[in-house]
Amino acid sequence: VRPLLGVLLDRVLDGPGIPGNVLGPDGAPVEAVVEIDPTTTFEGERWTSRPRDGRFYRALAGPGTYTVRVVSDEGVVVERRIEVGEGLARVELALAAAGDVIEPSP
Repeated sequence: VRPLLGVLLDRVLDGPGIPGNVLGPDGAPVEAVVEIDPTTTFEGERWTSRPRDGRFYRALAGPGTYTVRVVSDEGVVVERRIEVGEGLARVELALAAAGDVIEPSP
């Protein structure tokens, strides 16, 4: 089992994956639902950022173009398309106040 654990840890550390943070309108970290398309869940899981620091991490099946979508409790949605290579593609997403319109970033 030990060799397999080493491979899995290397995969998390080296990617491909998307680590990031979700920040509120005031710049403070927030908990929010984080969805990454075109990945799917099979049991209706809801992945969220950590409340204490807004951090999230998703390992990916392989390199490609992914859309990161963050949805706050107030229904504010932020989307960003990310090109992921063999490594990690770090992203920081800032939520606006409810009712504000957020333009997608390139």
